[in-house]
Amino acid sequence: ICSCISFQNCYTCYSRNKHIIYIHTHKNTKIRRTKYASPEMWKLSLKQPESIKPKKKKNQSTNIFGETIGRLHLEKQDIDKRQGRKSKALRLADKISTEEEKAAIESELDMEGQEIGKEFKQTYGFEKDQE
Repeated sequence: ICSCISFQNCYTCYSRNKHIIYIHTHKNTKIRRTKYASPEMWKLSLKQPESIKPKKKKNQSTNIFGETIGRLHLEKQDIDKRQGRKSKALRLADKISTEEEKAAIESELDMEGQEIGKEFKQTYGFEKDQE
């Protein structure tokens, strides 16, 4: 292994004249062990403890785009009993619809009252006293 620094003259950047200065001494490396371990020892050395292994993530998967998709397990919810936050427009719409329903009911009651009054007049010959 050899580490070197290369210097160039600023005026001769495009020339091939380079100056090399060695930083430290050369190191020679060689392989000293040529024997492999027995298969049992090799298998034992590659074994990792369970604490190092990452836990499997349940109910998670990734799609073809690399996005993580998960599944949540919740109890069944009764949507009819839940009340969410209502906006002002919804409150006004509810108020208008209830007023229309009340007006329709009152008009039906008035019509029924008139019909009952007509029947009473036909039966008895005079109008029913209004209280």
